[in-house]
Amino acid sequence: MIVKEQRKIDEYYELSPTQFGVVQSLVLQQCFDANDVMKQSLFLVLRRSLDHPANDMLRLEFYGVRHLEVGQPDLSLVTLPHREILLGRDVPTCTDPYYVRDPSQNRVIRFHCEDFVASVKTTPSGAGVE
Repeated sequence: MIVKEQRKIDEYYELSPTQFGVVQSLVLQQCFDANDVMKQSLFLVLRRSLDHPANDMLRLEFYGVRHLEVGQPDLSLVTLPHREILLGRDVPTCTDPYYVRDPSQNRVIRFHCEDFVASVKTTPSGAGVE
């Protein structure tokens, strides 16, 4: 299982996530799972810098989110230039498969999660993100 989890983390870093730092949207959703247990999911869409000509967006979907901490930075533009996804077993306080954090001084976000999906999508020029 650890090999599969590490492979997902490696695939995330292969997407060059540090190219995407401006928060386009951050959505927390909750619903019941198949066992009637309330679970939270977090959807994060990041774009390149505001003046970058490419319309690529990094879409991150986190499932089974726990211990969520979100802080708003002093700046009006919310950015997450670096997001680390670590194996939960490597973090003493984490009991889930993954630990996600913003290692910057601002510490905008951090949480534990059961699973995640990462992808890069291109939106048509001027189009919003769903």
